Amino acid sequence: MKLDNKIYLQKAHLLCACAAVLVLGAPPAQAGFNGQTIQMTEYEAATPPGPPTGSFEDFGNQVVGPGLEPYIETGWSVDISDTEILLTDHAFTFAFATSFPYFGDTFFDVFSTVDTITGVTLLGTSIPGMTASNVTFDADHVYLNFANLPITTNGAGDFVHVGVQFVPEPASASLAAFGAIAVAGLARKRSLRRQGLAIDKPANS
Repeated sequence: MKLDNKIYLQKAHLLCACAAVLVLGAPPAQAGFNGQTIQMTEYEAATPPGPPTGSFEDFGNQVVGPGLEPYIETGWSVDISDTEILLTDHAFTFAFATSFPYFGDTFFDVFSTVDTITGVTLLGTSIPGMTASNVTFDADHVYLNFANLPITTNGAGDFVHVGVQFVPEPASASLAAFGAIAVAGLARKRSLRRQGLAIDKPANS
């Protein structure tokens, strides 16, 4: 019995070691925006991502990298990192006045190379009246809704800062699987030890 237990444990340890090699040797997964082409547009619509119903402006496509993304003809300084978007006002003072529920800026994964977006978080803003409900998303868009919100500082730095969440990376999923294997192996090891103690213990006479 002890020999069988020992062989089983050796196999379990070998399996865990193989899983660790697979996880550590896996290529890094694309987490978010870095290195990807993101389009920025401004439009007015009944609901995002519906078709424009009023004003519409395409600020172009930019590959996300260090520093600001130089989108053209926008009054925002735009800084996109792997998992965040920061817009800072530097050029205008007005309200996004509209009769439609949505009037704002949209960021779009042009080539569908970014992992699926699963959530957005309003990390901070200086714009009066803007709340988490003004920041929405779908699988490949982030929507910043400024409908009827005042942008009043005229270059003094009104800002909106958004965090973006993506599906778990394959490497993370592999780590979770490896953890489950390791926990199961340890539990089995303890069980076998208890069985061995029970078998080796002499019966009461």
